[in-house]
Amino acid sequence: MVLPKANAQFVTVKGTVYDVSARRPIEAVAVMSNSGRNTLTDSAGRYLVTVLQHDSIWFSLIGKSTMKYAVDTISNPE
Repeated sequence: MVLPKANAQFVTVKGTVYDVSARRPIEAVAVMSNSGRNTLTDSAGRYLVTVLQHDSIWFSLIGKSTMKYAVDTISNPE
């Protein structure tokens, strides 16, 4: 018996990472996910990553990480 593969639901999450003042974008911040799909912010602090719908993402810079954010709770992920 062959079971059909379950289709994983992917979503694209994009945004901009700013410093604590919320005025200056931050370059080279790692955007990481539980599934191992990762990216870095560009020179304008922007990122775009495609992850599983039930995944979590978090941000890391110079060894310091944020809490994890469940992708299915992020409003307007695309």
